[in-house]
Amino acid sequence: MLVLTRDKGESLVIDGPCEIMLVRTKGKAARIGIKADRNVKVLRKELTAKPQVAAETGDDQLETSAA
Repeated sequence: MLVLTRDKGESLVIDGPCEIMLVRTKGKAARIGIKADRNVKVLRKELTAKPQVAAETGDDQLETSAA
């Protein structure tokens, strides 16, 4: 993992079309802005995890939704 320090207004460029900018910090939280082409998917990591299937867990009460 590459760890970099950025000040407010400074950015990183990833593979040309993607730019990530530190917009603001407040306490331990950082607000970032992302510029990318419309065809580039930008998702929070927790949204990329596949939901568990009830058959795999043996739990018939487990529900999944596409919300």
